[in-house]
Amino acid sequence: MKIKKCHKEFRNQNVSWLEAGSNNKEIMFFIHGFPDDADIWSAQLNYFSKDYHVIAPNLTSRNNYKAVLFDFIQILDSVDPSHKKKINLIGHDIGTLYSWLLSSYLKDRLKSVAIINGSHHQQFFRRLKSNYKQALKSWYMLFFIMPVLPQLTLKILKKPFNSLLKASDIPKNQIDKFTNNEINSHELVKHYNLLFRASVKLLRKKEPKLDVPVLALSSLFDKYVEPANLNEIEMLTNKPTVRIIEGGHWVQVENSDRVNRLLSKFIQA
Repeated sequence: MKIKKCHKEFRNQNVSWLEAGSNNKEIMFFIHGFPDDADIWSAQLNYFSKDYHVIAPNLTSRNNYKAVLFDFIQILDSVDPSHKKKINLIGHDIGTLYSWLLSSYLKDRLKSVAIINGSHHQQFFRRLKSNYKQALKSWYMLFFIMPVLPQLTLKILKKPFNSLLKASDIPKNQIDKFTNNEINSHELVKHYNLLFRASVKLLRKKEPKLDVPVLALSSLFDKYVEPANLNEIEMLTNKPTVRIIEGGHWVQVENSDRVNRLLSKFIQA
């Protein structure tokens, strides 16, 4: 099924997303991470568009995390103004943090949450205190969460940054987009700062567990995120599932068939 490139202006900013499938089916809402765009979900959009209404937004350049969440909500409201369709959230990398945050706004519309190689903000801070492997893997975040400086650095040192990307395991089509200026890295990186500030504030609040099924899908060879365990996810939801499969950080690309089957089984359960 053909994937459409959609865009609308919400609150004085152009918001874009990929969309496919039938308008009268359940929604699968895919949120990408850094340094990607919505195309990172191409294998999932093609696979699930036969049975679901699939949507993958591009992260917008906003100055606070709630504005980004409201962009997501406005996309969902534009495709489902009556709020009758159930929504399945799927996030990867920092997109998992946005998935957790968005889940509290959707209320009865939410059917499930799947997080792929990412974490909840509470889970992440607990790991930094008790899991030295995660602390070592997260070294780069100390730079990325700083205000302004990461954006300026990536803007000025774009060529060296592109060279670093080419040496990593980031999917080639995403690297090509950086090289061709199709992905604005110095704007995208500021989401680390937005989410860090939001997470620090939210740590002071007692948050209720989600009462919908949550799948934590992790990769054995992820260079950036330690695999999830059941105890962690049980602290966040009453209906946890944990799966660990072969692959690296971008497992939805390199092991897409396995990821698609697991997501399909999880959502249909």
